[in-house]
Amino acid sequence: MSMNLPVSGGRDFKSIPAGMHLAICNLLVDAGMQPGSRAFPALKHRLYLRFETPDQRVEYEHDGKKVEGPLAIGNWYVASMNAKATLRQHLEGWRGKKFSDEEAGAFDIETVLGKPCTIMVMEGEDGKTYLRGIGPAPKGCIAKAENPLLFYAPGSSSEALAKLPEWLRKKIENQPAPEPAGTPINPPRNEGDWADDSEIPF
Repeated sequence: MSMNLPVSGGRDFKSIPAGMHLAICNLLVDAGMQPGSRAFPALKHRLYLRFETPDQRVEYEHDGKKVEGPLAIGNWYVASMNAKATLRQHLEGWRGKKFSDEEAGAFDIETVLGKPCTIMVMEGEDGKTYLRGIGPAPKGCIAKAENPLLFYAPGSSSEALAKLPEWLRKKIENQPAPEPAGTPINPPRNEGDWADDSEIPF
């Protein structure tokens, strides 16, 4: 199933430290209509992308056994490939090349699943860390996800929905109704994009 746009499982153990990290996208979810942050609370069609970082590890217990795995960090995006949309800017940084409007409208967002990149993680005023930018993976990088790749969009099977983290599944199942026409909508926040001459991953 292709997905074209006009655009840690289970528990949080510890935060990924601020800095640049190699990462692989292991989760892509079309969450439908969801509210935004406190600063931009408007109800919009949103996507959630999650990235695992092979260089940042954590030990945890699973089925009574201690296991080790990569830390993960996720980010919400308004499902838009408008030139000013954060999603488009992050994807342009990831591929190391800007989209034309025609390319942006035809881009299948599902192709990023399983692809490596570099993520910029920054600390917020609340002391937590957040994904603030995406760039290309190092040239020749062949890193692969350690966790199963998960994709969900409306129309996906109930099995796909059941595999999502519980908190994310509940957001999808309980998504609020769209706001009435005429309700003021805050524009999405813009993030700066960045790129280099590395190989385009998709």
